[in-house]
Amino acid sequence: MWDLEQEPPLTLLEAAKLARTSFPTIYLWVTKGSRSPTGEMVRLEAFRLGGHWVTSKAALSRFAARLTPSMTEVVTA
Repeated sequence: MWDLEQEPPLTLLEAAKLARTSFPTIYLWVTKGSRSPTGEMVRLEAFRLGGHWVTSKAALSRFAARLTPSMTEVVTA
């Protein structure tokens, strides 16, 4: 989790617009996750705030980084 003072919250709808995807996709990333190149299920960091799910830009960046294969994985694959 993150510090709200350092990472302002985004609603999942705002996160979907930022990531150029749909709200249901963001919701699935939070609740179910997405499979990384290594086969690990990676979930988007989020929490409930005021009855709504929220995440952050930094959490989206961390999520994307964990799903992006390293160049060594691409070369050996």
